[in-house]
Amino acid sequence: GNTSMIKLPKVSVVIVNWNGRRYITRCLESVLNSNYPKDKLEVIVVDNASTDGSADIIAEKFPRVILIRNSQNLGFCRANNIGIKHSTGDVIVLLNNDTFVDSNWLIEIVKTIKKPHVGIVGCKLLYPNGKTIQTCGCREIFLGYWEHIAAGLKIRDFDLKTEIEVDYASGAAIAIRREVFEKIGLLDPRFWAYVEEVDFCYRARKAGYRTVVAPKAIVYHYGSASWRSFPLRKMYLEYR
Repeated sequence: GNTSMIKLPKVSVVIVNWNGRRYITRCLESVLNSNYPKDKLEVIVVDNASTDGSADIIAEKFPRVILIRNSQNLGFCRANNIGIKHSTGDVIVLLNNDTFVDSNWLIEIVKTIKKPHVGIVGCKLLYPNGKTIQTCGCREIFLGYWEHIAAGLKIRDFDLKTEIEVDYASGAAIAIRREVFEKIGLLDPRFWAYVEEVDFCYRARKAGYRTVVAPKAIVYHYGSASWRSFPLRKMYLEYR
């Protein structure tokens, strides 16, 4: 499509970093090199008291990035909320630090978020090999159980032509119109980490907003990288 026809909104990308040294450089380089006007793109990293030097790397290598350093680890939700409060964009994208993005991902998000009643746009998450789909959003099968659409399928076997409506989109890369936050508030910090996006998308739907996944907004996601050493903690946080 011809993107020059769309009046492009200002986009704020909020990335929570906690000991993301292995990933953060590639993540930020890909975001800053997105095919989107530089004056319309704000990148905010909220560092949750990392101990691996990653915050210093960000400060040194990426002067364009707004870096907020928390003095302690406030968890994913509260850190995201701090980033959202500092942001100035019309569209706010919450992005995990263990991702890297396709150059057109923001253009594709913006095209989709402009459609009627769309408040939240999810991305097509691929594994880093770029061949296998991690998720194209989720649908509830029955209470408390969700199905990840197209999870594990090869890209060639699942070619989405148009956006699809979902119950929730993965919080690893999720775009939200500012007015949605103004209407329903921020992420619920009681969740600490995991499932906060489920809650948020359901609250948004109650307020009349649709959550859709943009099929051409492609993000590569390593997935749960920082939780490998805490599988029980992860299970607890997901299930409670």
